[in-house]
Amino acid sequence: MGGSYFFFYAEASVVCILLFGMLLMNDRSNMNRQEKQIVFGQALLAHILYFASDAVWAGIIAGYVPRTHYSVALMNYINFIGRALPQSPSGRMRSPPNAASCCSVCRSRQWSL
Repeated sequence: MGGSYFFFYAEASVVCILLFGMLLMNDRSNMNRQEKQIVFGQALLAHILYFASDAVWAGIIAGYVPRTHYSVALMNYINFIGRALPQSPSGRMRSPPNAASCCSVCRSRQWSL
């Protein structure tokens, strides 16, 4: 991945984070929030986490962020937590992704050092 591609990718992720952040702030400012709005807010937060970790991962691939075991593990954990964040309508946490899906994500995003 070239440097110009990384900056375009990071810029697009930042714009998505800003747009989702504005939606989240607008949703949180409403006083009469229904349960579906709470779940929507949690889904927005999960997507914000995803876009942030994806921009950092693009930096790892491009060489702007050092590729260490810690940086790779941190991005893996942020994606794992972001996927487990949205709650079900009953208020219980939905089950986190299993190890098999996590490994397929690792393989598809080239997690090897």
